[in-house]
Amino acid sequence: MQAPAARFTRCGASAGALGIDRADMSTQPPSRESLVGTLPDMMRRNSAYAFINASEPTVLRDIAAAIGKRVGASALDIQGILGSPLVMHGFNIYRRMGDLELYCSTIGDELKEEDPWRAATVVGSLLVGYFSAAKSMLDAAALALNQSHQLGLALKNQDFGKGALLAALRASSSTSAARYDPLRPFFQEVIQWRDSAVHRTTPLVMVHTKPGFEWLGPPAKGSLGSDGGNARYRPRSGGTSSPVSSLDRAT
Repeated sequence: MQAPAARFTRCGASAGALGIDRADMSTQPPSRESLVGTLPDMMRRNSAYAFINASEPTVLRDIAAAIGKRVGASALDIQGILGSPLVMHGFNIYRRMGDLELYCSTIGDELKEEDPWRAATVVGSLLVGYFSAAKSMLDAAALALNQSHQLGLALKNQDFGKGALLAALRASSSTSAARYDPLRPFFQEVIQWRDSAVHRTTPLVMVHTKPGFEWLGPPAKGSLGSDGGNARYRPRSGGTSSPVSSLDRAT
C-alpha cells in the first residue's frame, strides 16, 4: 500500500481528483490558483461524501478553504501543495468524517428493513465499523492539531486519549485548548465504545417486541404486518418468564 504522501503527490492521483485525464497532464496542467481554489471539492471527491446522500458539514469546507488560503500564500508549487502535510491532513479529516457518515447512512438504511432480525444482526456488525470510524476521526483531528500547532509530539501521543496532546495544546494555544478541554469526556466515551466493540464483543442490537408474547422465530421476509410481525408470536402462558430467559430467546 502506498504511503499517503506518495498517494497525494502522484500526478495521476492529483489529476484524477481534479477531473483531468492523466494523458492531458502534459498539455493541460492545472494552474496553481485553480488547484488552491478547488481543494474543498478535491477533498470531497476523495471521500465517501461523493457517494452517499449526505452533505458534508460546513466546518469541513471551512477547514479546506482555510488550508487553501494558507498554502496559497506560500511559495509552494503544485506538487509541493499536494504533498504538504497540511493539505494531507485536510484530505485525511475529510475522508475520516466521510467514513463516519457512510456508516451512519448505512445503519439508517438497515433500520428501514422490513425484517427487524436482519437489521439487528447487520447493524450490530456495522456498529463495530462505526465506533472505529469515530475513533479514526478523532485521531485525524489529533494529527492535524499536532501539525498546525507544531506541537512536536511523538506519534503515539497524537491521540485525544493521551493527556500529552491536550497538555501540549494548552502550552501552545490557550484558545485552542479551551475548545477541546471540555470534550475530554466525549473523547473517552468514543474510545471506550471503540475498544469494547473491537476488542471484546460485537455490540448487541435487540428487537423490541410486545410484552407478554413469546418469540417463535424471525418472520418470513415480507410477512410483517401493521402489528409489527406478531403473527410470529403467541401469548406467553404459565406466568411471566424471567428477564434472563427472555433475553436468551431474543438473542
